[in-house]
Parts: sequence; C-alpha cells; structure tokens
Amino acid sequence: MESYKKELSNALNESAILLNAYSELQGQYKDQKKQLSTLRPIPFIGKVQEKGKKGAPSWPLFVWELLLEQLVNGTLPTAVNANIWSIVERVSPGTEIRQLPSIWTVQRTRTVLLTVVQALAAYRLTRLANGTS
Repeated sequence: MESYKKELSNALNESAILLNAYSELQGQYKDQKKQLSTLRPIPFIGKVQEKGKKGAPSWPLFVWELLLEQLVNGTLPTAVNANIWSIVERVSPGTEIRQLPSIWTVQRTRTVLLTVVQALAAYRLTRLANGTS
C-alpha cells in the first residue's frame, strides 16, 4: 500500500509539473500569435508600380504564382478570384485586397502556363535524348 501511495504522489507531482509547463506553453503560444497577427508580409493585393520604372502598374510575381497554381489544379478562370480571396483571408488576414485579376488576366495566364509547360517538356526531352535522367 505504501508503494502505491508513493507512486501516486510521484504521478501527482509529475502531472503538476506538466500542467505548469502546459500553461507556460499556452502563454508563449498566445504571445507568438499576437506577434504574428501584427506581421504583414504582403501589405496589399493589387497592381503595383515598380520603383524607378515608367509605364502601367503590373501584378507582382506572387499574384502570378497564385494564378498559375490555381490553373494547374484545374480551377475555372471564373473561380480563381474567389479562391485567391479565400487564401488571403486564411493565410494573411491583415492583408488588404485592393484589386484582383480580371477574367481576361486569368485567361492570359493560361497562355503563360502553356509556355511554361512546353518549355519544361522540351527540357525533359532534351535530357532524355542526351541520355541523362
């Protein structure tokens, strides 16, 4: 009976230590979450004018990446903007959405995607013809 009492008291001590560690980790998690909520790696979504360059504003590269990713996965051009909106809300809730690509831009992105696919196919065929894999 004494050994069981000892084991019980040891287990209770360990659980108290674990509870304290858990509460400390919860506090650290809340602090980290507050810090992350203030970070805004992408301040806004919209066309930007490159510094020192003249001409019309253009879409930044990360928007093109989002468009290409959506099209590669088979998303309809009419649904791309809704998906981008959803992604931005989830991943970076502090980001302001000023402008989203038009359907015409999304359809033009399909041409860019076709060019990328053709270049990758040519590259693979060249490597196979040279005997490297």
